Amino acid sequence: GHDRFKCSIGKNVFTDTGAILDIDDDGDAQVQAKIELQDVVEYPSTTFNPNIMGFFSFLDATVGMECVHKVVAIDSKMKGHITFKYGSKVDKINMNDGRAYVEGDYGSEFPSKWIWMASNHFESSPGSSMLLSVASIPFPNEKSTILNFKGFLGFVYDASSGNIYRFGTYTGASVEVEGFNDGSLKGANQAFIKIYDPQYIIKITAKGNRNEAALLEAPRKNDQGILKMQKFVEEMLDAEIHVVIRKRVDNSVVFDHVGLQGGLEIQF
Repeated sequence: GHDRFKCSIGKNVFTDTGAILDIDDDGDAQVQAKIELQDVVEYPSTTFNPNIMGFFSFLDATVGMECVHKVVAIDSKMKGHITFKYGSKVDKINMNDGRAYVEGDYGSEFPSKWIWMASNHFESSPGSSMLLSVASIPFPNEKSTILNFKGFLGFVYDASSGNIYRFGTYTGASVEVEGFNDGSLKGANQAFIKIYDPQYIIKITAKGNRNEAALLEAPRKNDQGILKMQKFVEEMLDAEIHVVIRKRVDNSVVFDHVGLQGGLEIQF
């Protein structure tokens, strides 16, 4: 069956049906929210591909991979509000009729370098959604590494047809990322990616604004080699992600849309 998702941090609760926020930053700022997810489109699960990780899910269960992805909601409608309080100033944002995409990461440490992107705001294809993650992966894990390889996973969900195009290391696809190994992506605002699947060729162009990026905490070793939550992940939240999928057999286009307000991390 479907594994229910629930995570609690203090008074804050995140589930696959919504979220409750109650954050008090020593009195300077307060954030309170209640978000309900409706009409959730879940990532399809099969016996051999239980989630976005494909058969690597079984490897994680055996040896414990460094970082594991979980897609909770490909797309959903939202109902609720977020309230920001700064001293005497109060801003309340109505989230009704908004859209949500929900995913999570768990494990012991983030990869040494990666690209991650997601969007479910395709104006010319409402309800469509995409995810792509490309990273340098220690195999089988960071404690007993035999080799590092460029692993990737992702999907494109075409809401108009109901088709979901899955791709990743586990599907036999290959990926080309411009500048992945030459250092040119350090500090970059954009990424150009080609994926060669047995049936499709997928081109993705992602552009964001690093100057406006949110700085997120993630686990990383400090100078003493101890894992600590540190602020170093720059997530661009205004990314424009152009996705084109062509059939290999006749080069016909099956998906050609631009995702807006996407999340984009280019961490090198």
